[in-house]
Amino acid sequence: MSNAELFRQAAERGDTPLLPGERLWGFWEFTYANSALAIATWAFLIGGATAAFVGPREGIAAVIIGNILGVMLVALPTCLPSGKYGVEQFTLLRSTFGRNGSRLVYALAVVLLTLGWLAVLGMMFGRSVDGMLTLLKTGEAVTEPANGVLVSVLAAAAIVVTGFVVARGPTSIKFFNMIMSPALVLLMFVMMWLILGQHQPAELLGLPALAPPTEDKRLNFMIAVEVNMAAGFSWWPYLGNLARLSKNERTSFWPNVVGVFGAASLGEIVGLLGAAALGNADPTIWMTAIGGVAIGIVALGFIAFANVTSMINILYTSVVGLRQLAGPVLGRLSWDMLVAAFCVVPLVVVFWAPGIYDGFFIFLVWTSALNATLAGIGMADYFVLRRQHISLRAVFASPERSPFAYWGGFNPIALTALVAGSAVYVLVFNPQTLAAGPGFTALSASMPAFLAAAVVQWVGTRMFGSRRFGDYGERITSGAATTVESLTVVEPAVDAIVR
Repeated sequence: MSNAELFRQAAERGDTPLLPGERLWGFWEFTYANSALAIATWAFLIGGATAAFVGPREGIAAVIIGNILGVMLVALPTCLPSGKYGVEQFTLLRSTFGRNGSRLVYALAVVLLTLGWLAVLGMMFGRSVDGMLTLLKTGEAVTEPANGVLVSVLAAAAIVVTGFVVARGPTSIKFFNMIMSPALVLLMFVMMWLILGQHQPAELLGLPALAPPTEDKRLNFMIAVEVNMAAGFSWWPYLGNLARLSKNERTSFWPNVVGVFGAASLGEIVGLLGAAALGNADPTIWMTAIGGVAIGIVALGFIAFANVTSMINILYTSVVGLRQLAGPVLGRLSWDMLVAAFCVVPLVVVFWAPGIYDGFFIFLVWTSALNATLAGIGMADYFVLRRQHISLRAVFASPERSPFAYWGGFNPIALTALVAGSAVYVLVFNPQTLAAGPGFTALSASMPAFLAAAVVQWVGTRMFGSRRFGDYGERITSGAATTVESLTVVEPAVDAIVR
């Protein structure tokens, strides 16, 4: 393999910055990727969870409010820097948390979240295919969720296929996205048309919540908003590494409005209306009942493959991050081996803990305590403190020569902000019990966590940060890091970007 090809692969897989000419995605390609990521069974599941708390009228408002806030507040601090510099998201995070701090954040925000989502989506693939087989065999809709051996085997197969596609790199992912995304959008509109064909809009909007947790309608509504805000913030670990493949900052940001917010909201609203109309939040059940055998089979088939497209995107972004943050042992593994290693735990989960699917929304809301906090830290650090400039030489320099070394590779200010934001979240709202504290019905829990983390990061850095400690305080230029040692293999790319 030529040196040019090796360098191209290294850039695609996150080892070096991507130059603008090496990036794969324009506006529509990134929109397709985001749509394929967003339109998955998790959108239907979140919509179904929303239907449990509030009726369709309030539920649609909760979906839109929660998603637009979460997606925008995530896309700004992740997509804009990765789209500007073409650098892997968790590599850039060294500027905020330090080299070891970014590893800790990766372990918390990506490893646990991705492993959980791969298992959940794999189980959904298994249930969808199982529902298709039931329809073909009996001609009758599924009425009870399946968790048998067949579902686990099918889930494992979906994870294996996902690993195979990701091992081939982002070019195959782009091809997959451009085929599946438009088809999935079409499916959403077909499902909406079928639901509205059986229920008048006024009747549908007037349906009650399936299982409201309290008698306080305001509290139930804010819980529904929080679930959807958690869905928006849950994109934090993934959007940056997708955005680095986009051609510029504008292209890295606006497709999130169309792709992630638009597509996810559409899927959640369809899930909300389907759950309310059929009285069951599980899409593998209501989809088989809403359109008859033929449409049910087609719908479940598309939903099954929708899960695979989402699994492919989140696995790719996770392995790109792992490749940069791994220690000496994992760092010597090939791309294919890292992909395979990442798939091991989800394969175990789908056989030993298939019930993770049924409790997914509690898992989802817990992640917002971390993701909303990380978004707040990123917003304060990149836009306010650094004024949208990061020294790439400092990012890629050896720890002993970089201002991002902090204390033993950890930035204590950012870690304090992380603890503070997460603590505020749990004090305001307990995802496990749905117990709400003061202010929750007015502010949610994600927004106080976001703001608390941003304030601690800003105040702490203004008090203790400096040029030497974190490279704060000056606008970075191409000559700002002249004392940093040569970057060898990445220096040509760094030079081209920082000029």
